[in-house]
Amino acid sequence: TKNKTVVHYNGTAYTESSPLVTGAGANVYGIGGSGPNDVWLGASENGLAVLLHYNGSTWSRATLPQLYIDGKDTAISLVWAASPTSAWALGATFPYPLHWDGSSWQVDLTAGISGAPTGLWGSSAADLWMASNTTDSLYHYTGGAWAQNTMLKVPLYSLSGRSASDVWAGGDKVVYHWNGSSWSGAMAVTGAQGTIVGIAATAANDVWFTDSTGLVFRYTGTFKTINTTL
Repeated sequence: TKNKTVVHYNGTAYTESSPLVTGAGANVYGIGGSGPNDVWLGASENGLAVLLHYNGSTWSRATLPQLYIDGKDTAISLVWAASPTSAWALGATFPYPLHWDGSSWQVDLTAGISGAPTGLWGSSAADLWMASNTTDSLYHYTGGAWAQNTMLKVPLYSLSGRSASDVWAGGDKVVYHWNGSSWSGAMAVTGAQGTIVGIAATAANDVWFTDSTGLVFRYTGTFKTINTTL
């Protein structure tokens, strides 16, 4: 949240943590986890990137790799976790992804993105996508190394999905769909006034989107504006 905290729902009520970063310019960004006892949070503090881990009871700071520290990145922007032994993170300006193997974070040099990272999502430890807001920065990981996917050569602003054959990417007032072998053409989000920055899919024909102006849309075969209050 803007208070440098995280909010947790236990099935009955919401609770808010104490501030997790407190230094100059502190802020929290991406969060991701594989379960209630394995949650990662990207943040910044005193002009440097911070990565925190929750084990079910307490938050602790992770040790970042020296190569990443030497890059003087200012924040961890996005985090995604498949299990306690496989997680990924993207920094705000550092071009290479970071990988957690269960014991330490390491820089993966098999792929580098340009621009600001905007998407990091996977269906499993061996199926992961990452994207940025520049062209030619969509990458797919299938368990060995990252490979650039050249089917979409457009800036992207979000990624999410339900499976290896059901992935969505947000563009400028449009979205794209991955069916396991190819990306669709641009699908106009009727009523969108900005870039598509949030995606949540609950079924093949039940997908929610938000744009950068706060508008909310639901896709059930066609797009419908839900509200304009966010």
